[in-house]
Amino acid sequence: MKAIQVTRFGEPEAMRLSELPDLVPAPGTVVVRPHAISVNFTDLWARLGLPAFGVTPPFTPGMEVVGEIEAVGEGVAHELHPGQRVIGFTPATLGGYAEQVAVFARFVYPLPERIPFKDAATFVLNYLTAYASLRHMAQVRNHERVLIHGGGGGVGLAAIQLARLAYADIFATASRSKHEFLQAQGVHHAIDYRTQDFEQEVMRLTEGSGVDVVLDNIGGENLLKSYRVLRYGGRLVCYGSSGALVSKRTLQDRGLELIEPGSIRFADLEQDGRAVMGSGLADDETQLRAWLNDIFTLYLDGQIRPHIDQVFPLAEAVRAHHYLHDRQNVGKVLLVP
Repeated sequence: MKAIQVTRFGEPEAMRLSELPDLVPAPGTVVVRPHAISVNFTDLWARLGLPAFGVTPPFTPGMEVVGEIEAVGEGVAHELHPGQRVIGFTPATLGGYAEQVAVFARFVYPLPERIPFKDAATFVLNYLTAYASLRHMAQVRNHERVLIHGGGGGVGLAAIQLARLAYADIFATASRSKHEFLQAQGVHHAIDYRTQDFEQEVMRLTEGSGVDVVLDNIGGENLLKSYRVLRYGGRLVCYGSSGALVSKRTLQDRGLELIEPGSIRFADLEQDGRAVMGSGLADDETQLRAWLNDIFTLYLDGQIRPHIDQVFPLAEAVRAHHYLHDRQNVGKVLLVP
């Protein structure tokens, strides 16, 4: 099979299209042939060598898979069988940028026939992250004010669509070229993070009262500013640190300049009546299945609609990483085998 391999930690050019042996499913796993491959910021982090991934080159990046089962290992439930359309993710093993992907069966879920593979490729890290952050953690209520950073990205657009279902007053940060599109998606207040101070702009637009929910994928010093725009009862949900991704060099070459935010003391939370929380995908297949089923229903009812920005051939993964890293995308970036 063909697969993209990261040959060393570093820039996108560290990736190569390689020929690897076909996969044989181990007990408790299935082998899936992808029809669409999601490109995510987590893949860029893995390529750069973030220690949390626990991988060493050469390895194949990619944390999710959408396609058809080719083979089933021993001990796998009968509901999963060859030829079945499925969606799943591979947080422990990676391996998504390939013509075959090995996935633990407990993280593989049947995909309804009416959902196209390319749309489904936006569900795992994009819509599930947005769902976990906005509905599970922040528990957004109708007509609240919601600020979404990175509104033009895959998670940002998913969060905008979910916030719209709650009739929220939606604020979003994005480069100005993306504002018209975001407004068509339901954003009421688009803020150009390159030329405007979002903290000042949010407080101006709300006449000093602030917002109820902030979804922050930037991290670093951005977190304190996000905290300060919350009003009483506000919830800051953190799910990433894309603001630290300032270079395509390696971690060892200080390509990632991780900015530590100032401290938010418990006394501050108590006095201000605000909450700060982190959001990640639960390591609980039952919870993930319930959330995915909700997303399937929202999609099939026409309440959410993924936006695919660019589709690159698997062999052009380097171009796809440059495209995402430089934030040229509005919505999802995919690879196809």
